[in-house]
Amino acid sequence: MKGNVIVPITSSPISGIPKSILECKEIEYAITSNGAVTYNLKENRIIDNKCLPLSACKRIYQSLYCSASIFEVFVGGVAYEDKQTFQNLMRRYCNTMYFEYISRSRKIVNNVEDFLYSGKVDEVSVMFDKNNADHTVIHNIREMQVFRL
Repeated sequence: MKGNVIVPITSSPISGIPKSILECKEIEYAITSNGAVTYNLKENRIIDNKCLPLSACKRIYQSLYCSASIFEVFVGGVAYEDKQTFQNLMRRYCNTMYFEYISRSRKIVNNVEDFLYSGKVDEVSVMFDKNNADHTVIHNIREMQVFRL
């Protein structure tokens, strides 16, 4: 293994990386949250973090929260969501390989908006039921232009 560096890259937050990977002595770094966060696993610290701008977080919440069946806010490698979202996730992924991961990697909070406006958001995950993904929601997503530079 001399001269090679193994770096797991995942769309999941750090809480979603399997324990066996985190404990592997040869793996020093991980890139998580769709590339938003880079960790030094040996020192248990964030090396780099590309947080979503507060203005983008506000637009996402205002445009999508009410019509979403699942609305999660990822801060510091942890997914925060309200009780209804958690229950929707558990129903959606019941009897799948994701069930255990979701049950151990989510934190239920009373007000997800507090975390969304923390200024430290790694990512936001929004899902819709088929019936809620109407033209208004799709229009809102297109109009947000959250990532325009």
